[in-house]
Amino acid sequence: TAPAAERPDAVQLSPFEVRADDDAGYQAANTTAGSRLNSRLKDTPASISPFTKEFLSDIAATDLESMLAYATNVEREVEDATNGFNNPPGRDSTGNDYRFRVRGVAGSSSVNYAQSGVPVDLYNIERAEMASGPNSILFGLGQAGGLVSLSGKKANLQRTRTTLKSMLGSWAYERYEADHNQVLIPRKVSLRLLGLYQNNQGWRYWDFNDQARWSAAVAYQLFRDTTVHVSYEKGHLDNSLTMGWNATDQITSWWDGGKRVFDGTRSEEHTSELQSRG
Repeated sequence: TAPAAERPDAVQLSPFEVRADDDAGYQAANTTAGSRLNSRLKDTPASISPFTKEFLSDIAATDLESMLAYATNVEREVEDATNGFNNPPGRDSTGNDYRFRVRGVAGSSSVNYAQSGVPVDLYNIERAEMASGPNSILFGLGQAGGLVSLSGKKANLQRTRTTLKSMLGSWAYERYEADHNQVLIPRKVSLRLLGLYQNNQGWRYWDFNDQARWSAAVAYQLFRDTTVHVSYEKGHLDNSLTMGWNATDQITSWWDGGKRVFDGTRSEEHTSELQSRG
């Protein structure tokens, strides 16, 4: 009789990693946001809301603002412009994503358990978890209100596949995504390339939000129980940071007040003393 074919070794998951392939549709059974280990949701004593890749795709979520519209206990910034009065960091070039609150307290976000100054886009995000409450600060990261933990897309050592996606909408909105995973050496080395191009206008004149990004991820199985993942992202963002407010006149009131001039470098007490001596 011919010798039996050797069965491939079973793929063992890391206790520190939750893969999106284990999710079934909208249902996610495991999480790492509760204890930083791969734990079952029903055994985690915390309020955690996972977002699977199927759910994010069906609601057409592209950023934190569109995703958190379906989160529980989250208060979003709902002004006409995300760089409005209640979001000062969003007015300058160093600003990150818009602010949000969880149960009335400020929340924050992280990508692969690290904070970043780059605005989040979901084109290279595989899974998201919303951890409500101060338990998010037990690990040295996150606001007291809650933490959105985003898991980036990693290279897959098992399968070569390509995905193309396009979105068209109002106000000349167009968005194109590309995702290609290439197995270079089966179960040893793989490469994943992701690209994004977005061009859209707003309902105001001269309002726009354009971006072009790409990212690369490499997976290398160094040993049987050790896999190294490396990722890199680069892109260009171009958007309008104008204030969505009406123009105001503050010169007329100064004229009516006699065009008074004050020295802002001196304190009021010192200025009053000089005036009394004069």
